[in-house]
Order: sequence, then C-alpha cells, then structure tokens
Amino acid sequence: MANRRFSKLFHHLVKITFPLLLLIVANPLILGKSYANDIVEKVENKGTATHWQLVRTSDAIKVYTAKGAKAAKAAKAAKQNEDHNENHDENKHLAHIRAELTVRSSLSGFLLFLQDYDNIPNWLDNAYHSELVSQESPTRNIFITYFEGIWPVKPRDMVIDTEFTQQSDLSINIHVKDAGNSVPLSDDIVRVSVLHANWLIKPIEQLGYIHIAYEFSVNPNGAIPVWLVNQMTVNSVWQTMRNIEQQLPASQWQQFHINSIKEQAVQISPTH
Repeated sequence: MANRRFSKLFHHLVKITFPLLLLIVANPLILGKSYANDIVEKVENKGTATHWQLVRTSDAIKVYTAKGAKAAKAAKAAKQNEDHNENHDENKHLAHIRAELTVRSSLSGFLLFLQDYDNIPNWLDNAYHSELVSQESPTRNIFITYFEGIWPVKPRDMVIDTEFTQQSDLSINIHVKDAGNSVPLSDDIVRVSVLHANWLIKPIEQLGYIHIAYEFSVNPNGAIPVWLVNQMTVNSVWQTMRNIEQQLPASQWQQFHINSIKEQAVQISPTH
C-alpha cells in the first residue's frame, strides 16, 4: 500500500515538474545545444552508436532513454551546465530522454502552435495556464507557464526564454533557457529552474510532414529509484507527444505563415 501511494504521488510530482516536456519543467538539469545536436547525429547514425534505447514506439512517436556511456556523458554535460543547482551529487538519478514525432504540419504551423500560450494547457500535461511575459524579438519570446499541484506538493511555475533559428537545410532549432528572474516569485508557487533544452524540427521527404526531435535530462531530486524516474518521465513525454500528434495537424495555425521561415517547396503536378 505504501509503495502504491508513493508511486501515485511521484507520478503527480513528475507531471507538475515536467516541462515542456517539451517546454520543460521541474528541477531539471537540461542539456545544452552542443550535446543535443550530438544526440541527433548519433541517433540518426545507425552504425555503432547504440547508447539510446528505444523504450516506447508507435507509427509516429518514438521515446528513448540513454544508457551506458551516453548517459554518463549526459550527466557530465548537465552538471557542467548547471550553475545554481546544489544537488550535483544526485546526477545518478538523472533521466535522459529523447522524444521523436513525425506529424503533418508546416514549419510555421508548428512554431505558431508552440507560441499559442492560451492553448499550451491543452497539450502540455498538467499545465493550467500560460502567458507571454515579453517578446524580445520576432524570433525570441519569454513566457510563463503554471502547473497544478497535488498535496503536499505546491503548484509550480516556470519562466522560459525561447529563441528559434532556421538553418540552410530548412531545419529549425529552438533553444530554451531559464528566465526566472524576469517574473517576481509568488509565495504560494514553487519556481522551477530550466537551463537549456533543444528542439530540432526538420521537413521530411513526405511533403507536408515534419520530424520533431527533442532531448532533455531531468533530475527529480530526492531519494527516488532510477527505474521509477525513467518510467514516469517516459509516460509524461509520451502523453505530451500524443497530444501534439492529435492537435497539431488540425490547428488553426496551419493556415498562417511566418515570413522569415522558409518552407519545403511543394511540387504541384501539371494539369491536363
């Protein structure tokens, strides 16, 4: 009974500390750009790089956890990037997750979907409100998201700074960093800290579809078994990806285009 209560409580704890997941939440240590790009390269290379283990899959979604040397490298990178977290000794509890999704969407449609702050609670698990704090530039925004709590865990909020850039191959990188100093703290809400995360969005050969890859490393803190950390985090990531898969193709934002974003050329067959 005690184990069941602990598992249920921890499940809720992970949900309120899960960001983004994909936007990212919760006392995490987040991987920086260079390591995230390295992960993308290693996973796409089907040679000897086998440190990512596929733990859950469907036709459109894949979720991986890191193993062995790759997990050790992730822990080291996270520790080096984390300047204000005092729990460095708990790196052994880090859950290293990579999520992939292939979905029908334009590049602009996906970016606008992410920036629809009123809609974030509809796809980000356990989020109940999100709003823009400031628009720093056409490609950079700071916003805050609030997450529900369950006794004895207080509600959480997170403030993040996101910026996207497009590469010559049309792929888009979205870089996320903590912006907690942009908004005053509330006495009844716990502020979660975010360092860095990386999304990589690519158009694929199947016209009208994009491939989304997201990597992060999370530390829930405390004496929590590694297997339970991984299990709960994987479930949260999976649900968030499923929500995106179901909602993104029919989103109103598919009708709009960001002027600075180049889309994959659509080949129109000649009429006879």
